[in-house]
Amino acid sequence: ENESKYITSTKKALNYGVYGVDLAYLATNKQFKEVPKYFAATRNLAISLDAAESFDKVMSARIESNLENQDTITRLMDEAFEATDSYLRSNERELVAVIILAGGWIESQNITFHLLKDQDKNEKNEFLYKNLWEQQFHLNSITDLLKQYEKEAELKPLIEKMSALNEDFKKIKSDTDITKEKVSELAVKIRAIREMIIK
Repeated sequence: ENESKYITSTKKALNYGVYGVDLAYLATNKQFKEVPKYFAATRNLAISLDAAESFDKVMSARIESNLENQDTITRLMDEAFEATDSYLRSNERELVAVIILAGGWIESQNITFHLLKDQDKNEKNEFLYKNLWEQQFHLNSITDLLKQYEKEAELKPLIEKMSALNEDFKKIKSDTDITKEKVSELAVKIRAIREMIIK
């Protein structure tokens, strides 16, 4: 429903990242009724970013016959993102590629952190806690990439928020230091960035 609200290329790229993660999440959780709607929104954003050719090459012909196959949809989304990223970088549109990456990272962490929020660490979810800690390395790389475009006025609020989040992550020295309380604290900050992206 929000897709038509995104007018600037920055907003479109951020939300292309968000919607792509949502599409994979829906497929993984077998919410197949929602998949066509999110697929259409994701494709519309690809079109508006002039990246539809690479998206369609991977997705359009194959997804229709695989709407209820979670593994296929998730794999196709990965391939579509790789194809889009490759297309944008080969056409000297690295900024758009970086913004898509940032949007996708924020949405994937928004989902993961909120799934774990308020859960005590135990043997079953310990690996997920470790994965959350490891995200600091991805966040640091994405933040460094975004900072190359600090002169882009529309990106400044995102860069500031991502940089602050990066500093919070750096305070966690090992995976054993990430507690239920720390997950809840970071979940709130990630959700705030996500809300800024999708509004």
